[in-house]
Amino acid sequence: MGLSILVTGSNGLIGSELIPLLKSNYDPICLDKETRSHMPSNEVFIKGDLLDVSLYPELPPIEGIIHLAAVSRVIHAEQNPLDTWETNVHGTALLLRHYAKQPRPPWVIYGSSREIYGEPQGFPVSESHPLLPINRYGETKLAAEALVAEYVKQTKTHGVILRFSNVYGNLHDHFDRVIPKFIIRANQQEPLHVHGATNTFDFTHVSDTALGIKLAVDHLVSIAEMDPTFPPSCEAFNICTGVPTTLEQLARIVIDVTGSNSEIIETKKRSYDVQRFYGDYSKAQTCLGYSPKTPLKEGIKRLNELLVQTDITTLKVE
Repeated sequence: MGLSILVTGSNGLIGSELIPLLKSNYDPICLDKETRSHMPSNEVFIKGDLLDVSLYPELPPIEGIIHLAAVSRVIHAEQNPLDTWETNVHGTALLLRHYAKQPRPPWVIYGSSREIYGEPQGFPVSESHPLLPINRYGETKLAAEALVAEYVKQTKTHGVILRFSNVYGNLHDHFDRVIPKFIIRANQQEPLHVHGATNTFDFTHVSDTALGIKLAVDHLVSIAEMDPTFPPSCEAFNICTGVPTTLEQLARIVIDVTGSNSEIIETKKRSYDVQRFYGDYSKAQTCLGYSPKTPLKEGIKRLNELLVQTDITTLKVE
């Protein structure tokens, strides 16, 4: 048996990509409030919601936590701010409070977001940039980061905060997010509506994101193995590509990949969206050995193939 690691949000976009990676060296325990249609028979799975206090007596002792469960959409947070706060902040607090009571509290990796930086003051954005979120989603992720840092301090264990950037790339995503939505509409020869053609983002393939998490696990495990007396720490790392892409450029890549005749229509920018971001991942490269491997066009080709093969391109998305 290997190291036991609880992965919350295990059936989501990132979790579903991460679990197979972890199985090569560790024993992941999957936790999600939704089941998948095809759950591997050798997968240890607990169905539950972090906000349900009756869940916690069922959770086993573990050596590490990878906390990915969250309301993960900026637009959902704007529309449902109280529910988002409950899930992203209160759910995190309940989870950490439970495991802080263990004789040996587990280390923790928290899946945060580039939204915590807000509208950047310079590029590429490093981890030392001021944390000034401009939307409710970013505010909840920043509050949860503070809870993780306090947990590490109080339990004298180790933590890693990973700030993800516009993750895309498999079938466990919300199909109304920009990349799958563009691909679906392009396959249907429907117009691609761009909320601000010059809005610029750092799109990261989910395989690179999952790799970043796996490297963070290896990092924490190596600290414990090499020097158990190593002082508690809670480091933050950007997991991104460092490549800026405008929404208009993204739309043109999707049209090229799909061979579509879709028209690009620019619409009004959303007031709660960060307008420009691309990150600096050099700290993760130096400390974790992280380096993104999937260029955007290649990632879109892969996702297009998945969507076409599963007939998802017949869906209607607005």
